Order: sequence, then C-alpha cells, then structure tokens
Amino acid sequence: MKTLLKLALTLALVVTSACKDKAQPPAGAPSAPAGSASPAGSASPAGSAAPAGSAAPAAPAGSAAPAAPAGSAAPSGGLTFPRDVPKVGDKVTKAEQMSMTLTIGTGPELQMTKEATATREVLEVTDEVFTKAKLGYPVRKETQTMGGKSKDKPSPLAGKTYLVSRKDGVTSATYADGGAIPDDELKALLRDNKSFGKPNAMDRIVAKKTWNVNEKVVFSPEELAELNKQNEESGSDERFTALALTLSGVDAGVATMALAMTMAMKSEKGEMEMALDGNLRVDVARGRLLEASGKGPVKGNLGQPLTGTVTMKTVYSY
Repeated sequence: MKTLLKLALTLALVVTSACKDKAQPPAGAPSAPAGSASPAGSASPAGSAAPAGSAAPAAPAGSAAPAAPAGSAAPSGGLTFPRDVPKVGDKVTKAEQMSMTLTIGTGPELQMTKEATATREVLEVTDEVFTKAKLGYPVRKETQTMGGKSKDKPSPLAGKTYLVSRKDGVTSATYADGGAIPDDELKALLRDNKSFGKPNAMDRIVAKKTWNVNEKVVFSPEELAELNKQNEESGSDERFTALALTLSGVDAGVATMALAMTMAMKSEKGEMEMALDGNLRVDVARGRLLEASGKGPVKGNLGQPLTGTVTMKTVYSY
C-alpha cells in the first residue's frame, strides 16, 4: 500500500508536464518507475512480508471497500495473531489491481489502471527471515489515459522468473536458470525488492497486540516511527502519519479488520497525502494476510493544488 503514494506523485508529475504544454497534448504519459510496484518484502499488516495474492478481480474505481461480516465473534479474552515465520518451501502468490485518477489545477485528468501478479517460493531462511527465494512476475500491466488517449506501459519484469538472495546486507539476483540479468532489468528487479531479506516491522507490531471486536487500535507515535524507519531503509520517502485497525469479527478462522491510514510524502516537487479506508482479511492460525482493499482521496500541492482518488485490492494465496 505504501507505494500507492509514490505512484500518485509520479502520475502527478505527468499531469504537471501536460499542463505546461497545452498546445500539444501528449499522446501518452510516461510510465511510473519500474520499481514503483509493491515491493516483494514491503510491510503488510498481520504477517504478509512478500508478494502474495490470487488473481481475484479488483474493486472497480469508486466502489466502496467490502463490508465486514456481521455477527462474527473473536475469543472472549481477545485475539492475538502469531508471526508468520517463513519456512523453506513456502509459496505465496500476490495479485493486485489498482485504479487512480489525478488532476492538478485545471489541467487534464490522468487515469491509471494497474494489474500485477507476483509469486514467491522460499528457498532459504536465516534468523526467521527468508534470504533466498524464487520470484516470478507472470502478470504486470499498466495503462495510463489522458486527453482521451491511452497507452500501455510495459515492464521488463513481466513474464520473468528470478532467483534472489541477500547476504551480508547485499541483495543479488539471476534468472531462474542462473543466467545474468541485463543491467536495466536488474535495477528494476532490485528496486522492486528493497525489503527482501529484512524483518517486517508491521508483523512485529500486530503480533504484540491483543485484538477485541469493535475496539479501535490506534498505532502509537513510536510504532509509526518504527514503520517509517523501515520505509526509509527500503528507500521510500513515504511516511505513515496515522494508522488504525479495528477487529470487526472472526468467521471460519478468518479475521476481518477495518483499516484507516494516512500517508504523506514530500519531495523537491512538492507534497502529497493519501487517506485510505478499507478492510483486511487475516488467517488467524498463521497470521497471514489474505486480502487488503480500500479507497480514498489523494491531495497535495505541486505548485498547483492536486486532487485525486485511488482504489486498490490485493489478494494473497498460499
């Protein structure tokens, strides 16, 4: 989720560029950076530290986040989630779909839709963190539309499979057959995996808490600082400014949690903020994130006021 704001900034700069050249509206918009997709090891609540999900359809733009199940209950003494410690042989698939619209001032509206599926098989675990894995990118599609014209943005990772490992603080990679990866493609892969082989701060925080139905848990400034430190170490400029989770209920071993979060980002171009409301579904027995969905506004100022909306859904299968 944290990369949504970075995508928004990239798209905003596209709109800004278009506003500066109204005489010749561009036929398409430059793509977001190759590494701006959700990192394979990015922080995800309740035990999801890597690419994960199934190819379930995303919530369409403008649709509300799924409602929590009514009448479900957690244990009377409260619910705790275990940390999902990876094991050699673990496999996970992550399928995400997202749509975004942005407008700066009176400039043209830019629309972006994205669909991506990534897979991971754990090959090595060190100190309860996976340090070697087989990563695949079977689906990676992005389409941008501006001024009535659409353009697909290809990714060098689409359809590829890699072996990625981390040792002594350095991440390296080859193709699945051991072959060398061209420099530009390797840079994109490493940008997409800046959190590879690192502990997940969100997992630790969620596992330490006891959750009661309808009790809103607001993350403390210290916890937000821990999450933001992880973001910074992963090369992200995005910062959590508010985060709260509320356990809505438990049904058939799956917990549903309401999510409310705000993230902000500043750069030399200006500043942006995103507020996202949605739901999480978590496997109670393993602490694994099964689904995350939400929608919300994007706002900021890049010399002119910026407004927009984002809708996302990510589904994980194991």
